[in-house]
Amino acid sequence: MHYRRTDIAGGTYFFTVNLAERRRTLLVDHADMLRTGNMAAGRLGKGTK
Repeated sequence: MHYRRTDIAGGTYFFTVNLAERRRTLLVDHADMLRTGNMAAGRLGKGTK
């Protein structure tokens, strides 16, 4: 697959995460960890620490 990504300052990306077992609450229970990991990955992608 080829994804197009534009590098626009202040731009926003949206993505969807779900589990194979849809009734599990794992993602909701640990939303803060997902948010922190996503922000850290974004910083790494920009070459900052």
